[in-house]
Amino acid sequence: MLIPLTPLHVGRHPTSDPRARLICHKDTWAFLLEQTSRHQHFRLPDRITDLEDGRIETFVSGRSLLAVLVTTREVLDDHGPDTDMVTWALASAVYSRTHLAIENATLNRPDDSEVTTIVLDDRPCRPVQGSAA
Repeated sequence: MLIPLTPLHVGRHPTSDPRARLICHKDTWAFLLEQTSRHQHFRLPDRITDLEDGRIETFVSGRSLLAVLVTTREVLDDHGPDTDMVTWALASAVYSRTHLAIENATLNRPDDSEVTTIVLDDRPCRPVQGSAA
């Protein structure tokens, strides 16, 4: 069951930066932009960094995270006979991972991190650029 988040879930950690680090494949980023760019609260990040294996890294605001959750949830809720199943599957993955990362960050932050990291990638795990291998 997908539980909607409230605005209180985003940026709730007292030392948190009101943004999240997002790592995903370029195709997933393109999908995310296609779905959320028209939302009134989505803001395009200042910088998008290319990583290896076709991935990108960026930082999105809490406001933009809410726009991601709202727009992907709308795709899931509008599941009707004309719904494109690829769009629905991508929206489900983005919503679930984003929701889980934000929910977990409100409970505890791994390694006392001040920024929540959301990874939208189903490929086998590999060290994230900038972390110890």
